[in-house]
Amino acid sequence: MTKKLLDNIALSSGQQLKNRMVMAPMTTQSAYFDGTITEELIRYYAQRSGTIGTVIVESAFVENK
Repeated sequence: MTKKLLDNIALSSGQQLKNRMVMAPMTTQSAYFDGTITEELIRYYAQRSGTIGTVIVESAFVENK
């Protein structure tokens, strides 16, 4: 059977994805150095999460103390 981009997929972990599309991580520089995120960043990912199967979020700041 041919697998299609918009078909659902089940991962070995049991997780179900609504399609096979993946959004790669984008660096928006919208988080703070203390690890918190901004409303801008929440809106950014909310706008993109409606139809995509998986979203890989961007990097976070890490600081040694």
